Amino acid sequence: MQTGSLTTVIHTVLTQNENFGQTNAGNGLKVNVEYVSVNPTGDVHVAHGRGAAIGDAISRLMKKAGYDVTREYYVNDAGNQIYNLGLSLYARYQQLYGREVEMPEDGYYAHDIIDIATDIKNEFGDKYLHVSSEEAVDFFKTEGCKRELEKIKRDLDLFRVEFDVFFSEKSLYEQNKVIEILDILKEKDMVYESENALWLKTSLYGDD
Repeated sequence: MQTGSLTTVIHTVLTQNENFGQTNAGNGLKVNVEYVSVNPTGDVHVAHGRGAAIGDAISRLMKKAGYDVTREYYVNDAGNQIYNLGLSLYARYQQLYGREVEMPEDGYYAHDIIDIATDIKNEFGDKYLHVSSEEAVDFFKTEGCKRELEKIKRDLDLFRVEFDVFFSEKSLYEQNKVIEILDILKEKDMVYESENALWLKTSLYGDD
């Protein structure tokens, strides 16, 4: 490349500033980019940061290229990992009051669990020593998930990674969306049963 061409590009970059490289190639096509989606059971770590950087870069590039981009964080706030979070927090909370309670076998042992249990103790006192274990675990599941997600959001904000939507997995079950989608897939003959499980017929669409 000639030196003159290089200097011309530099001039164009400086002139167009933030608009340099912008195109309408996407023609406003709606695109959903889901990334990071760290389980709200602990802190963000380096591997999560890699996903955040890649997802954010893809979102920025596609938006620059004229796509209508929605950045989505899928909040895994249902299932066994959240149940184990509730059990772990409940155990640590009781231990703070001197009760000899063992941590669950598949529990979370990081120090942030103790920190959250301590914050809850300071805020709510011994209230959850005097309710049923079921009620207590339900509370710690919800409260723990909320507080872990707040920490994740703060870390992502420091990393300058933003999202348009934080979508709750739990809401899919509360609104019966999973059953609705399964019924639609069955009607369209896009699933089959094998080994006591329901499978998608992905091989029909090039996925072997």
